[in-house]
Amino acid sequence: MCGIGTSCVEAAHLGRHALGIEYEPRWATIARANAALATRQNADGTIRILTADARRLPAIAPSDIAGKVALVLTSPPYGKATHGQVQADRTRGVHKRDYHYGHGTGNLARHDLHGLLAGFTDILTGAAALLHLDGLIAIAARPYRQDGELVDLPGAILDLATHAGLLRADRAVALLTGLRGTRLVPRTTFFALHNTRTARDAGTPLHAVAHEDVLLLRRQDGSDPDGRAT
Repeated sequence: MCGIGTSCVEAAHLGRHALGIEYEPRWATIARANAALATRQNADGTIRILTADARRLPAIAPSDIAGKVALVLTSPPYGKATHGQVQADRTRGVHKRDYHYGHGTGNLARHDLHGLLAGFTDILTGAAALLHLDGLIAIAARPYRQDGELVDLPGAILDLATHAGLLRADRAVALLTGLRGTRLVPRTTFFALHNTRTARDAGTPLHAVAHEDVLLLRRQDGSDPDGRAT
């Protein structure tokens, strides 16, 4: 789920070699264009972008990277209520764009929570097979609301990680904030703010989620943080 390949581009500029996998052809095409630009800008690393289903990772990944991957970055989809771009104007109202997913049932964003977690388990299982013994999987995930109920997606992912042959290495909180001078200012998405305000207007005292969890996982047969084999 590499989207338009931003992380791949940054990796290449740091001298790393990146493989991006994206299910949606539209985004994969933009990712390849961004990768080509990084090459023209003399990035030291290389980038490969595949238009494919990451649940089939062992079958689609190049055979030469098995057991050699140092870092896997991913984030599960939350659906159109969370992602996308917004232009808000007092006279013309709210215009949303880039929040639709492709047609068909293959995209995990179109599945319910059970289907999403089942598919994400397949992705993590495949990723674990590609990791170096000291490699890490980093997952950015956030709690979200579905029909007014808070879904602890990070906790659910930690629960399923063991079924994918992975152990928790660490867990951190990444605030959705920016810097204005020396002050932190919130960068909660428009969608989260809108949904929270709508709920409050209806009498439900919700709060906007202002962070993402960063989950770090390692192979069960890998090394611990001190470098000892486990």
